[in-house]
Amino acid sequence: MTEGGWRRVEKQSTQEELTVENKKYNPGWHKAEDGERFQKTTQENKRPHKALADDQNKKTIQNFRDLKVWQLGKEIVVEAYKLTQAFPSEELYGLISQMRRAAVSIPCNISEGHSRRATRDYQRFLGIAAGSCAELETQVEVALELSYLKTTACENIMGKIDYERCMLRKLISKLSESAIRQPSSSIQNKEPSKNLSFG
Repeated sequence: MTEGGWRRVEKQSTQEELTVENKKYNPGWHKAEDGERFQKTTQENKRPHKALADDQNKKTIQNFRDLKVWQLGKEIVVEAYKLTQAFPSEELYGLISQMRRAAVSIPCNISEGHSRRATRDYQRFLGIAAGSCAELETQVEVALELSYLKTTACENIMGKIDYERCMLRKLISKLSESAIRQPSSSIQNKEPSKNLSFG
């Protein structure tokens, strides 16, 4: 064979050796043709930039107002106030007062719990908020049976209350899991539920 032919075979052999050797290293990294340097593949180089862009798009939780569970709780308060405006005046100190108080209790306890540094305190306030959801749900049912509310209005607020209670339970559970993973730290400097679809 010619000298050029030997060179082509030698180069091909070197390429095959590098291919086999590269399998030993982490995906996305390969050995350069000189056999000395390591470099990242073009495809893998794109991934960190995409991940960084995704992270920047995610909203960081700065305070309780960023929590979806709090936002829905506030919605429930506004709706409860609007619904009770049409109630008979004799219910001013009855269902009107009770429904509004129960509704306000939901976002208020979430915000107060979020401001507490101890996870256990946060869970306790979330539990109170969940209890207020059940209380308000009962009162809405009573108002429906007394014909103070129409079925459509009742179903609308009941759906929101049910979803709110589910989010509260999930958040309480997530906090418990976090406490188990970090038993030595009962103090939470930041919101421990940042990665939640409602956080």
